[in-house]
Amino acid sequence: ELRINRELNIRSGGKILTMNDAQKELIQTLAHEDHVEKDLTITGPRKCGKTLLGLESINIKMSHYKRKYEISPTDIKDKLRVIIWVGTIAKKQQMSKEMSGRPSYWSLDIHADTNPNPESLKVIFQADENYSSFNHTLIMFDGIWR
Repeated sequence: ELRINRELNIRSGGKILTMNDAQKELIQTLAHEDHVEKDLTITGPRKCGKTLLGLESINIKMSHYKRKYEISPTDIKDKLRVIIWVGTIAKKQQMSKEMSGRPSYWSLDIHADTNPNPESLKVIFQADENYSSFNHTLIMFDGIWR
């Protein structure tokens, strides 16, 4: 809980953010070994904390995969990848700014498109010439129209 509160403080630029009981329960459940490798969908109204929960989920999953596959710090960018797909250029700029202020141990790509489709996702997924060498790729959609 202390780590999550510290992360929220960093991501919010020093603003005081708190997680409600449901958000805390989600993070604790996700961090459990029986659940960490499961897919996760977070939905809710605007400004309810979906992005922060999604980013924290990525941190938990990537830490798990790093330990599970015993990936060395020098190999992590070639083995673990995160693709964040946002709906607007403004959201992409915000996300890029937010992510640039924190250490990133894995390969990170941020893309903006208001209407993702399977073909465009495939192009993004395979954009890295070494895409098949990644142990895991996590994809986060944020602010995409359904």
